Amino acid sequence: MANKKKSNQDKKVKRAKRAKEKAKTQRLSKQKLDKPSNDEVNKSNIRNFRKRLDKGDKQPTTWFGYNREREPNEDPLSIPTKGLLCMISEIIVPNQQAVIDETGIDFNLGDWFLSESLNIDEKDDDDQLKEHEHRVHGPFENEESAMTFGKGLGVKMYRGAPQLQSA
Repeated sequence: MANKKKSNQDKKVKRAKRAKEKAKTQRLSKQKLDKPSNDEVNKSNIRNFRKRLDKGDKQPTTWFGYNREREPNEDPLSIPTKGLLCMISEIIVPNQQAVIDETGIDFNLGDWFLSESLNIDEKDDDDQLKEHEHRVHGPFENEESAMTFGKGLGVKMYRGAPQLQSA
């Protein structure tokens, strides 16, 4: 009798697990229907970036995040290192493989990444600023989501990188 009772309990537990898995699968299926798949987004991003590259745009859009506001005497076209917390950049054809090789993260065209400076404004024994160590975060869907992530790291101001004009 005890074995039969235990057997019925085992069946109930198995049925409950199956029902739970089925509900989870249905939720995931519904979520997938609500938004485009990564493949659809990536194909769209690739088309958009190919159009931009055809127009000669071969530099990624890049932003630098600082833990301070710009000082009045700073050259607006310079990229000072004082207070530099991060760099945000998009993945385009010319930088995609280099970023993947350096980070080990599988970035797609159109993704964005944030490279966080870990030892900001630290000085070495000779009172010289240390070379920055970095941690890469991403991929992000767009620059706004990368910038929002940067604000969580303490970024108060973003400055765009000067764009070089090709001759």
